[in-house]
Amino acid sequence: VRELKGHTDTVGSVLWSPDGRTLASGSWDMTVRLWDAAKGQSARELEGHTREVWNVSWSPDGRTLASGSADMTVRLWDAATGQSVRELKGHTREVMSVSWSPDGRTLASGSADKTVRLWDAATGQSVRELKGHTDTVGSVSWSPDGRTLASGSWDMTVRLWDAATGESLRELKGHTEFVHSVSWCPDGRTLASGSGDKTVRLWDAATGQSLRGLTGHTSVVISVSWSPDGRTLATGSYDKTVRLWEAPEGQSVERLDREPPEKDSGFYYIPDRKSVLKISKTVPPAEVERRQRILAPKPEYHREQAALCEKDEQWFAAAWHLRRLATLEPANAEVAAKLKVMEAKLNPRETAPPPRMR
Repeated sequence: VRELKGHTDTVGSVLWSPDGRTLASGSWDMTVRLWDAAKGQSARELEGHTREVWNVSWSPDGRTLASGSADMTVRLWDAATGQSVRELKGHTREVMSVSWSPDGRTLASGSADKTVRLWDAATGQSVRELKGHTDTVGSVSWSPDGRTLASGSWDMTVRLWDAATGESLRELKGHTEFVHSVSWCPDGRTLASGSGDKTVRLWDAATGQSLRGLTGHTSVVISVSWSPDGRTLATGSYDKTVRLWEAPEGQSVERLDREPPEKDSGFYYIPDRKSVLKISKTVPPAEVERRQRILAPKPEYHREQAALCEKDEQWFAAAWHLRRLATLEPANAEVAAKLKVMEAKLNPRETAPPPRMR
C-alpha cells in the first residue's frame, strides 16, 4: 500500500507508535526515522548513533523512542522533538535489541556481549545485568504483565528471567541454530521464537516446554510477531516470505511472497493482521544472498572469511567470524587458540558490527 524511502542503507527494525499514527525505523545508515503513517512522509530524522541502528522500541505512552546500536549504546529520543534525551552506556559489544516494560519504567536491552541489561528509564541507570547466555543476545521481549523477560540468543536457547530479581527462571532448549527473535503472545501464556534452523517454536511459558515446532520456511527465521488478539503469528524469513500461522494449532494459513528481486530487498514487517509493510532500500539479489550466508551458521563459510579477513588485517571482522566458528565447533582447540590470538590484537572496549563481507 505504500513504500517509504529515505534511508540510505538496510532498514533493520520498524515499529508502530502506540497510537498508530507514527512509524519508527532504525537503519544501518546510523539514523532513526519517524514517519507520518497517513502521509507516508518522513517527519523526522534522529541522528546521534555512530554505528548501525539494530532495533527500535516505543515507550507505552508513545512519548519516547529507544534505539539500540552497534556503537554499544542505547539512546532515548523525545518523539515530539526528535532530540536525544539520554544515552545509556554499559554494554561492551553491539546492542542488538531493546524493549520497554509494559509500565514504561524499565527498558531491557540484549547485546553481543552475551548479557541482558535492565535500565531505569527515568534516570538512564543500569539497574541489573542478567548473565547466563553464552553468545549474542539477539532479542528481548517482556511478558504482558511485566514480570518476566524473555531473551533469545545465538547460543540456540531462549531464557526466561524474573524481572524483579534478575534470576534466570528457565532455559528453553530445542532450536538447533541461533535464536534471532522472541515474542510473547498477548495472553502471556505462550512464547514464540524464530531461529536459524528455519523453524518457529511455540513454548509454554509456565513450564518451559516446547509445545510445537512450525516448519515451512526454507531459510533463517529472522522475526516473529503476534497479532493483538493472539490468534495469528506472523513470521519473516530470509527465504523472502512472510508466513501467517493459526495459533494454537500451528497451521500455516497464508504465505506472502516478496516482489521480484530487482524491486525489493525482501525485508517484511507485519504491523497488523490486515496489511504488510515493506521498508527497504533496493538491494540486488546477490546482496540478499550474501546476508543470508552471514546469518546462516555454516562453519566452512566462517572459516574461509576469517582467513580472508586476517590476511587483509581486518581484525574485528576476523574475530567476529572466529567467534561464530567457535560457537559452531566448541571442541575445536585450533579455533579457540586462533580466537584468543585475534582478540589479543583488539582493544576490548572497541567493537564493530557484523562485517559486510564479500
